[in-house]
Amino acid sequence: MAHQSGDISFYDQNIIALAEEDISGLGGRTTLWGFKQNRFIGDAQALGNFEIRYTLPSQLQIAGNRFGLLLAPSFHVGKASASWGELTSTPLSQFEYTAGSALRVIWNQATLISVDYGKNREGSGMYINFGHTF
Repeated sequence: MAHQSGDISFYDQNIIALAEEDISGLGGRTTLWGFKQNRFIGDAQALGNFEIRYTLPSQLQIAGNRFGLLLAPSFHVGKASASWGELTSTPLSQFEYTAGSALRVIWNQATLISVDYGKNREGSGMYINFGHTF
């Protein structure tokens, strides 16, 4: 959960401060998959993720490269409100949610290729990302 107080400008309401890094609003690749980026913003925001990760037991060898596969069905839930009191008094049934799944390809144990897909009441979204496993 994130809460901002004081005179927060509209352009800063989408910031969700996390331990590793700040993320931008509810919706998009890092939060509520399938909703547009920053679809839900406010002074108070809540976000929860549930993911089951399953790594396939065998690795693929292609042209001297090793590939591992990980499957991850997921569920995301979130809500943005104008105030902390409004957010905490909102029933869970009025939160936004996304059901999705992810395929992660681990390439030579250092590079991660992610293909994430989420579907919700407004549509769906697919996100492809490249990065490091650490």
